[in-house]
Amino acid sequence: MKHIILAAIILCLSTTGLFALRPKIDYQTTYLEVTDVERQDTCLRLSVILKNHPGYWVNISKDDTFLRAQNDTVRKYKLIGAENIELDKRIWIKESGQREGILIFEKIPSDVSIVDMLSVESNGDIETMALGLNLDEKDSTPTPEMFDPKTLFGTSSSDVWKGLDPDRYKDIPFYQEKGKAHIKGQLHKYHPAAGYSTLNVYTENYITGSREKLTENLNPDGTFEFDLNVDYPQFSRLVIGEMPAKDVFVIPGDTVELVTTTQVDYLNPQTGFRKYFGFAGRLNDATAVNLLMDTLESRYRLNDIILMCLQAKSDTIGESSNSKKEKIRNAFNEIISDLPEFLGSIPVNTYVKDLLATEAIRIPSMYEPSAESKRLIACNPLIISTGYNFKYNPNSIILKDSTSALEDGNCFLHQLQGVNALLEAIEVRTLHDRESLNQTKQNVSEMVSQTTYLALNRSLISAYSELVEDVVLEEHALNKNSKYTRLDVDKDADLLEELIKPYLGNLIYIDFWALRCPTCRQGMIDQKKVIEHFAGQPFKVLYVSDDVNIAGSNQWLEKKEIPGEHIYISSENWKRISEYFNFNYIPFGVLIGKDGNLIKTHFYLDHPNAEKEIERHLRE
Repeated sequence: MKHIILAAIILCLSTTGLFALRPKIDYQTTYLEVTDVERQDTCLRLSVILKNHPGYWVNISKDDTFLRAQNDTVRKYKLIGAENIELDKRIWIKESGQREGILIFEKIPSDVSIVDMLSVESNGDIETMALGLNLDEKDSTPTPEMFDPKTLFGTSSSDVWKGLDPDRYKDIPFYQEKGKAHIKGQLHKYHPAAGYSTLNVYTENYITGSREKLTENLNPDGTFEFDLNVDYPQFSRLVIGEMPAKDVFVIPGDTVELVTTTQVDYLNPQTGFRKYFGFAGRLNDATAVNLLMDTLESRYRLNDIILMCLQAKSDTIGESSNSKKEKIRNAFNEIISDLPEFLGSIPVNTYVKDLLATEAIRIPSMYEPSAESKRLIACNPLIISTGYNFKYNPNSIILKDSTSALEDGNCFLHQLQGVNALLEAIEVRTLHDRESLNQTKQNVSEMVSQTTYLALNRSLISAYSELVEDVVLEEHALNKNSKYTRLDVDKDADLLEELIKPYLGNLIYIDFWALRCPTCRQGMIDQKKVIEHFAGQPFKVLYVSDDVNIAGSNQWLEKKEIPGEHIYISSENWKRISEYFNFNYIPFGVLIGKDGNLIKTHFYLDHPNAEKEIERHLRE
C-alpha cells in the first residue's frame, strides 16, 4: 500500500502531569505498589496498594517477606505487622481491583537509605517485590511526553468526508503482501528483575487464515524496536510479560512509537491496565487511528452496545429481547447520522475516517443488521482491519444473511468465507499426489471464477502453487522421511506410563493435537523457538495425536519442520488419555517431571511464562 499521507497538521505534544510524589523506586511488581514511606522510632511503615485482576488474590507472608539493604545480603529487616492487610492469607481482590494498607517492618538504621523488598517462595526461590526502594527520596519523574488525542479536534479538515462507501475498497488497495510495519518505544520503569525480557506481538491475516507470533527482546533500559510482518493495516495484540497490554493498530510502511510503563492500573482498561499507554514520534495514519479509537468507543458507547447485544441474544422473554434489539437498531441509526459531524472535524484523510466509521457501525451491525448496515459491513473489505474475525464467528447474523440478501452472495464477507474454507482444505490435505492436485486445481478454478476481489484470488493461486511444489518434491523423493512412532498400548496397561517410559529422566512436555485443529497447528509453529532454546538439555517434547490421518499429519509436520517426538495412538487410547486428563478439547498440554510424575496440566509451551517455568524445573 502506498503510504497514506495525513492532511497537514501541527500536533502539540502534551503531558498528563506529574504523579503524586511517591518513593523513588527502580522497580515494583504488578501486584504491589509502594506509595509512601514513614520512618518511625520503632519501625518503618510502608503504605502500599495491593492489586490484581478482579477475581484473583494476593498473599503477603509475614515470615517470608523482608527488606534487605541494597547490595548487602546480610542486613535484613523483618515484616512485623500490617494494617488493613491480613498476613499469611489469600486476599481476594474482586470489586475495586486494589486494596490500600500498611506494611510494618523492623526499624531500619538511618545509614541505610535504599532497600530491596523481597519474599521467599515455597520452593526457596527469592521473589522480587520492589527493587531500589529509596527510603528518603521522592520520585518527581514526570509522565513521558506523548500525543494528546484532544489536539486532533477543533480544526477544519481539508479532506471532506462524504460518508462510508465500500466501493472505494473494491480492489482492496490497502493489501500489501510481505508488508512491514515498524514498532518502537520504551517500557518505562522496566527492570530485568521483572521476570520477563521479551514482548510478544500477535498478527493475523484474515484472508489467508495465517497467524504469526513475533517475540522481541527488550533492551535493559526497556526500549524496543522491530519490524512486524503485516499484509494489510490491522490491530495487533501486544503482550508484555504475561499480561496483554493493548491492541495496537499498525500499517505497512508506517512507524508506531509506543510510550508505556511497567506500573499497572487495573482500573483503567483503556490504557491496557497500565498507568499510561500512549504514542509519540511522527504523526501518521497508524498513530492517528490509535489515538482516535478510544475517543470513538467512548463517544458511541460501543462497550454498552456490546453488552446490550449479548443481553438481547440471551434474553428468553420475547418482548424484552425485541426491545433491546430495537435499541440496537436505534444506536446504529444514531451513529450513522452523527459520523459526518464527528469525522468531518478531524484533519485526517478519507481512509482513516472510513476505517473509524467501519469500527463504529460494526458492533450494532453484527446483531441487528438493516439493509444499509449489511451493505456497509458485509461488502466492506475494511472489516478485516478492525480485528473482527468472521471465520471464527460463522453464526454472525450479517454473515448468514449476506448470501441471500446482498447481490446474490457477491459480497466481500461471503467470498472471504468461501476462500477461507478452501485454503483450510488445502492446508490439511491428506495426500500429495497428482489426483489430489487435479481436484484442488478444479476447486481453485471454480472459486476464482466466482471471486471478484483480486487479493482473495491471489491467496488461492499462491496456495495452489505451493501445493504443486510439494507434489513435485514428493514425486522426486526430495522431502525428508517423517520420523514418528505408532504406539499400541493394551487396554489393561497404564497408557501414560507407556507413553513417557522412553523419555524418563527428562522433563517432558506433551501436546495433544490433531491436523484438523487450526489452533493446534499454529501453536506447534509458535513453539519451535522454545524447543530450539532448550536443545541439548534434558527436555523432551511429545506431540501426540490419534491415528485418523497419519499420512496427512506427517506431510504437514514435514513441510513445517516441526521438531519433537511425534506419536500416534488409536482412537480408543485417545479416549482413554482424554478421560485420564479430563480434557475434551485440543490443543491440550501437560508437563511431566523427570521422575515421571505429573507437574501441571493446561500447560502450553507458547505461553509467555513457559520458558521460565521449564528452566526452574530443569534446575531441580
